[in-house]
Amino acid sequence: NATSGAFTQTDGAIFASAGGNITVNSYGDAAIADLDASGSTNDGNVYVTSSNGAIVDGGETDTDITANAAVLSAVTGIGTSGNTVDVDVNTLTATNTTSGGIYMNLLDSNNSGVTVTKADASGTGDIEFTATSGNGRKTFSSVDTNAGNIDISVKTGSIYLYNITADSGGAGTDAITVSVNHDNGWLTVAASGAVSTNGGDITY
Repeated sequence: NATSGAFTQTDGAIFASAGGNITVNSYGDAAIADLDASGSTNDGNVYVTSSNGAIVDGGETDTDITANAAVLSAVTGIGTSGNTVDVDVNTLTATNTTSGGIYMNLLDSNNSGVTVTKADASGTGDIEFTATSGNGRKTFSSVDTNAGNIDISVKTGSIYLYNITADSGGAGTDAITVSVNHDNGWLTVAASGAVSTNGGDITY
């Protein structure tokens, strides 16, 4: 829990709570490698905040976050386009306020599905979600960029969309791309949902 400086968890390091919650507060960048809140009967939640920096992947050995729910908040990015933050959770909330965007991989190891309750890039930057494992449904309740593209792509499982908005700040004509990249998946837009841009392309 830092009021200045950065938080760094090196590749291979493990923070395990056996079902309790894990909270990381960092002033600068927060590099996370394995925050594991899973328990034998119940899973805890993981909260990561960088109040003046980014949340980045600290290593490739383990899943970055394993929990019931993950709540991530940063200023200059969550993950990068070449190095996502990998999470194995039931629900996810991710907000980024200034620049850098949100880049995350939804793992879903128990095939029960993942719900992105909220993903909001309120400054500049894209939002990209991949799903490289797990056959459960990936539900996106609210995904919003102020000035950036949105790309949602799953290699396993299916996609269910509610409210997906690119360029809600009216800054440009950024695009939305949604794809299911395997033969047995499906894509559904909820009857109460809306997928919209400010003049940019929408591709399924």
